[in-house]
Amino acid sequence: RGPTLVLPGEGDRRYAAGATYTIKAAGLATAGAYTVTEITLEPGGGMPAHRHARYEEAFYVLEGTVTALVDGQEYEASAGAVVLVPWGVHHSVLNRTDRTARLFDLTVPGGIEEYYRGACRPAPGPDSDPDGDLDRMTAVGRQVGIEVGG
Repeated sequence: RGPTLVLPGEGDRRYAAGATYTIKAAGLATAGAYTVTEITLEPGGGMPAHRHARYEEAFYVLEGTVTALVDGQEYEASAGAVVLVPWGVHHSVLNRTDRTARLFDLTVPGGIEEYYRGACRPAPGPDSDPDGDLDRMTAVGRQVGIEVGG
């Protein structure tokens, strides 16, 4: 395995519920050890409440401010903040502002990219379907050990 460079604008983009997930490194590039994703949250968008059966997750806020709800505790995290979420802990990340927020997301071990690919749409647009997005995220989550909702 050699070094990998993923340039700005590159990566596998997926969309759901006001969030863009750009998978920057996963699979063979990381030997399955971790997944790196850039997450962009539109104003009012977010990652729905969920918990992972096997993934540890760290969010680094690159731009904007998000509200992280972690195990019943609410945190306002602005650019430069890090939120660490152990496996099994219920959490969501919401953009309650009127500006876009961007996150660097590191998930260990790798594999969560398959959830993004199955649960999220490959293209954004006027056909946004928040209820359909959540239904799909819930169904695919059941298959890979991610409990969405609650």
